[in-house]
Amino acid sequence: MSTIYYKPFQTETGRYMLEATSGETYKRTATDQPSPSPITLQKAVSEGQALEFDSSRETNGWRRVDMEMFFNHANSNPVNELQKPLEVSEETEEIKQFIHSESYSLKPNNLVLDELRWKYAVRSVIRSQNVLVCGPTGSGKTMMVKWLAESLSRPLHIFNLGSTQDPRATLIGNTHFDQSRGTFFSQSPFIEAIQQPNSIILLDELSRANPEAFNILMSVLDPNQRYLRIDESVNSPIINVHPTVTFIGTANVGMEYTSTRVIDRALQDRFVTIQMDYLDEEGERELLSNIFSEVEDTKIKTVAKLVTLVREDVKSDDGQLERNLSTRHSIEMVSLINDGFTLEETLQIVVFPNYSSEGGLESELTYVKQLLQSVMDDSEGDPQPQVTEDEIPMF
Repeated sequence: MSTIYYKPFQTETGRYMLEATSGETYKRTATDQPSPSPITLQKAVSEGQALEFDSSRETNGWRRVDMEMFFNHANSNPVNELQKPLEVSEETEEIKQFIHSESYSLKPNNLVLDELRWKYAVRSVIRSQNVLVCGPTGSGKTMMVKWLAESLSRPLHIFNLGSTQDPRATLIGNTHFDQSRGTFFSQSPFIEAIQQPNSIILLDELSRANPEAFNILMSVLDPNQRYLRIDESVNSPIINVHPTVTFIGTANVGMEYTSTRVIDRALQDRFVTIQMDYLDEEGERELLSNIFSEVEDTKIKTVAKLVTLVREDVKSDDGQLERNLSTRHSIEMVSLINDGFTLEETLQIVVFPNYSSEGGLESELTYVKQLLQSVMDDSEGDPQPQVTEDEIPMF
């Protein structure tokens, strides 16, 4: 028999198992039968599908099919050599194959990220490892996590710790009083999220969180503990984090982020780190072109070149600018151009308000305009006139 059917499911410990049509549960693949990829298994479980194995296929033989196919064959075929016990172990070669040969093809075009960091992020999610994504504001940290969850078909729960004034209410819950019920505890969505299999929990703006949040998260993020004690509830129950849950935090690190806090070293050591930075000029152009395919390439080049020059000046020891233009700025600029705004209008709306006009021709605003002029002079258009103090708009 070349075609057999399995019903995939996941145990309480996060292990994927397959039930064969004979009704038996299997734990290990026969040596002549490849295992399905983790993504194939995960999608089949989440969408209620069966798995079909056909040894005559040129690929590894697996595909997702309607669950009805499994039930139609249930108990109708004897166990044969292909139906040896199957277990998708974390150490299987299939996971390595997926990470290094298949995962990069899942990365969206709108995310410009090198292959090594993407594979490392995927591997961390598969291994349920805590990840701290660091980088300047607007560099795509949060979007990377969203696309990672979407690409791997994982449920995503977002908790913005930077805007949380009451960490215990956000991470644990609240105690309420009702005349009919008396005092009762209402648990937070965070408690539900940490128990959901395969979920990714985004701890956004972790570096802006209240220090009390750090204390609450200590045991949750500790790989040897992974639990949360609810002291507010009756008998102070302990909620265990599901083994397949991945926590990803985002952090802005640098002196310019005055509202951020230094993350406790003990907490930081519970994460592996992925560093995000602004794209170079080529990467910025690639990203903008992928998002806004209908915008003229010359305008995209101008935006990419301008933001790159600003970033280089901010990094320079003798630069004149203190504030960067992020990828968020460049996307907004091209978005306005896409909606019919002129380049000049776009710059006045998005760029110029970020820089002071104090100092006249020596101001930051004048300097940014001079950078823009150099970009325009390098383009195919006519050279632009020199900037004068009278031309500097007041905001």
